[in-house]
Amino acid sequence: MKRSFVLALALAIMVSAVSAQAAKLIKMDNVLAWSASTGQGGSMKVVAVSGNYFEVDQSNDNNKNAGILRLFGAIVNNGTKIVLINTSQWKEVWEGNIA
Repeated sequence: MKRSFVLALALAIMVSAVSAQAAKLIKMDNVLAWSASTGQGGSMKVVAVSGNYFEVDQSNDNNKNAGILRLFGAIVNNGTKIVLINTSQWKEVWEGNIA
């Protein structure tokens, strides 16, 4: 019993640390770097935040012609993942880890 309580406490501390990290990153006017397994990358500026939901203006360093896209996001899985929805012409849903 004692061991499982300590394990549960350690897990709760780790999850809240990750959640705190996500909340720290997703703040108004923060600029975040992003990269994809395809070799694409760029920046995202946080332009709106409401709890676990946020909006970013995303630019792609490899595809400047795409311009700046507005993405809608959410912090999910107790702060361990971010999901972004691209409602522009590409209609994409991106899922990523906070690093």
